[in-house]
Amino acid sequence: MAMSDTLAVSLIGYYQWRNAQHSARVLQAKEIKVKIAKVYAASCGTYGSLRMTVALNGQGKKLGSQPA
Repeated sequence: MAMSDTLAVSLIGYYQWRNAQHSARVLQAKEIKVKIAKVYAASCGTYGSLRMTVALNGQGKKLGSQPA
């Protein structure tokens, strides 16, 4: 059984999806995930969302809202 049959999509549609270029937003999200993982590891897993946001904003990534 082919992958396209398993997913119930056309063979052409499956290959178009598989070979498609990632959008700028997807690439940006992947980059942010890597930075989050690095900051989390550097904090020995102690940073929560607020401290993580502050740390990433300090690196030039403007995410979420900063505390007052």
